[in-house]
Amino acid sequence: MKKVRFTLIDGVIVLVVSELLAWLLIPIFKNLNLDISLWWGAIILPIFSLIVLFICYLLGLLWNVFYQFGKFSLIGVLNTLIDWGILNFLIWTTGITAGVGYGIFRGTSFIFATANSYFWNKFWVFEKMETKAVEREASEFFGISIVGFLISVGVASLVVNFISPPNWKIIEGVNVSV
Repeated sequence: MKKVRFTLIDGVIVLVVSELLAWLLIPIFKNLNLDISLWWGAIILPIFSLIVLFICYLLGLLWNVFYQFGKFSLIGVLNTLIDWGILNFLIWTTGITAGVGYGIFRGTSFIFATANSYFWNKFWVFEKMETKAVEREASEFFGISIVGFLISVGVASLVVNFISPPNWKIIEGVNVSV
């Protein structure tokens, strides 16, 4: 069993990732017309994330999986907000909320989130530094991700273009469909 360590690099990664999370919230809040001051995200979110991961580290001293779960959860939130943030940024800057353009935006945001997931989970969460089998690992990961891509983009496009309830604002349907 590998010994759990909370390193300076872990702390810096948590602060940088949490700061990125705060910035990714901006286009989402803008599109949803949420008038929320984002200063809390830039200051409080990184501090909160660092405290939570440190608590996961302390629990990980008793059972390794807690620390890894904390790191995995942080990256999962980052992946989700990369997906939603890029999608909302593209919608916010173009005004396109349906049709083929939406499908392209949805696909783009999914690809960025998936690539981010592979990188952070491989090298930070699970600390797999060997690169011998990276071609096989990456091809398996992205092969499975293609199925996820088709399902995600297909379902989201279906919801936005055909199913979205009439009393929803368009942007709410776009965000729920993700």
